Amino acid sequence: MSRHIPRFYLKEEDARVAKDEFVKIAKTQMHHAANVLRLGVGDTVKIFNKKIGEWECAIHDVKKCLLKCANQKIPSCNEAQTEIIAAFSLINPARMSILLEKITEIGVTEIIPIISQYTQQRKFNKEKAEQILIGASEQSGRLDVPKLHEAQVLEDFLNKYSYECKLIVADENLKTDKNSVLSIQHSHKYAFLVGPEGGFSDVERSLFKKYDFVESISMGKNILRSETAAIVLASACALA
Repeated sequence: MSRHIPRFYLKEEDARVAKDEFVKIAKTQMHHAANVLRLGVGDTVKIFNKKIGEWECAIHDVKKCLLKCANQKIPSCNEAQTEIIAAFSLINPARMSILLEKITEIGVTEIIPIISQYTQQRKFNKEKAEQILIGASEQSGRLDVPKLHEAQVLEDFLNKYSYECKLIVADENLKTDKNSVLSIQHSHKYAFLVGPEGGFSDVERSLFKKYDFVESISMGKNILRSETAAIVLASACALA
């Protein structure tokens, strides 16, 4: 059985990547390769991002975090991909980690944390969240990492909404089969919004009615946790 080759996201978009060129990865990435995976000089790893594609490299210098490029395995992807914008109210950090990881694996392209009326967890650690997104991208085989925004107040998000698609809002109060997550139609761009524990307030539901781009849908008969709803919506968009 062939050994799994670890993948590392190359943050430096403008790094020169070509056969026999040297590329530097982050200290945390080399630490993981050397101390967690027990790799050393000469061992193979992969680097990737949307601009360079995916390359096989050999570890050249552990202390200097240097890799020597060998072969391009997957070309850079210039084809248009399905855009999925995921907006969700901040939730418990442990459950939010699951949410971020899974929607990245599914293929979400942009992430917007939201502060709504019933949001209990109002602090957002963007740096930690970015590390989760990178790790999920490395694991899942995708060439890019979702774009991550700073947390936004719900009303500000709605007022500044500029995406050329409907905003699908998961409303646990709706219990209909006619306008549900199962009725999402194929498109090249989606955006969805999931509320916090406790859902959206009556004030927020009234606010949604002011915007023509908002479309509230049912998530089914059962009440889903926020992270579950986000995963279901991301999957429905990706597979539509």
